[in-house]
Order: sequence, then C-alpha cells, then structure tokens
Amino acid sequence: MTGSSYGTWPARPRLLRSLDASVTSPPQAAVGNSLAVPFSPQDIAFSPGGSILASATGTDQVTLWNVTDPAHASRMATIGGAGDFIQAFAFSPRGNLLAAVTYHGTVLVYSLADPARPARTATVRGLLARARYTDGQSQPDETLCATCSLASYAVAFPPDGHTLTVVVDRREGNVTSAYSNAARDTVFTWNVTSSGAVSGLTIATRNGEDSQPTLAPDGRTVADGSPTSNAVYLWTPP
Repeated sequence: MTGSSYGTWPARPRLLRSLDASVTSPPQAAVGNSLAVPFSPQDIAFSPGGSILASATGTDQVTLWNVTDPAHASRMATIGGAGDFIQAFAFSPRGNLLAAVTYHGTVLVYSLADPARPARTATVRGLLARARYTDGQSQPDETLCATCSLASYAVAFPPDGHTLTVVVDRREGNVTSAYSNAARDTVFTWNVTSSGAVSGLTIATRNGEDSQPTLAPDGRTVADGSPTSNAVYLWTPP
C-alpha cells in the first residue's frame, strides 16, 4: 500500500529499542481470601506529542520513558506509591497530566510539568462502593470468586482537557442468578484544572450485557462489547 491514500506503510519494520520495564514486587491486592491479583493488568500509551511513553505492567507503578529518539529511548521516571495495581491510565490532551485508576477503584492524577519528577495532585477513593451492581446491590468484594475481576475500567480526558472521565464496569457475576450475565457501567466525571485539581463530581449509569469499556477520543462516548454476541454498544451519558 505504499504511496496510497493511507500513507506509506513500512515494508520492513525493524526493532529500534527494547525497554526493560521490570519493577519492584507488586502490591498484595486482597481478592477474596487470596493475596494475588487474578490477572496482570497492563496498559501502554504515548503522550499527545509522542515524546513520552507510559507503561504499566501488572504492578502499582507507571514508568515514563523518553522516546523523543526511539532508538535511544530511556527511562525518565517511575511513578509509585499507589498501593494497588494500576488498571488503566490516560494523558491529558496537552500532555501535562496523567490520570490513572487502580484495581480497587482509586483515581490518581499526576502533574507532568516536570516529567522527570511527576507530582500527585489528586486522589479520589471509593469508586467501587458507588458503582453498584445491576440489581442495585453492592456486595463486599470478598464474595467474588478468586478468579473474578472486581471491575473493568476506562479513563480519558476530552479534547479540551477540562474534565476527567472514568468508567467502571461491574459484571453481576455470582451476586444473583437472575442477573448473572448483566453489568452496569457507572460513569464518573470531574472538572479538572490545568494543575491537576479535580472537583464537581457527576455520575451516570447504564445497565446492559457488556464487558470491558472504552472511551472514545471525545472523552464522553462509552463503547462496550457484549460478552455473549458480536454486538458493540455506544452511549453518551446525559
């Protein structure tokens, strides 16, 4: 497809650099009676300008890499101290903020004014307690099976960067047989300043048979795929 309207596609891709993302031992996130997380959450993203690569590899840390020259990419900083597994993260449109959500539903915002020294600017806890199941109940986490995920998450900023949105998708699992295939998306939206302070929480919900959510580039449209069919659901909170 070289020279097509889709641009020039490399005919012979080559490895530029391998990055060692090894980190310290992950935190012990309690799931039922087990101290091991039932999966290894991972995420990776480029900053809007493409000069920073962020990676999370199943621990409580996010690593920032300087990839201005990909062949000589190097570690800039390691963001730790979350005390929980990092589930998902996103850069703000200007690349000056990084927002992350953890396995047990804590939102963390960091200022990247100095990318080599990220500074936490906001911490919001307790999202899972507010993201109830489809039948309206909020069962304790320890009632879930040892191999079940507590929830699926998505996080994004809209193009103007003035708000931060996090989606929490909770499958009904073994709460009640009547709702065994159902799920609820709870969408949390905050106002966010350029310095990384958050305020003014709004909450919207939608029930459906879906799983892993994602947010469109507009930072508001939620997409979900059905675990039992090929259907994809798109919706925008009010």
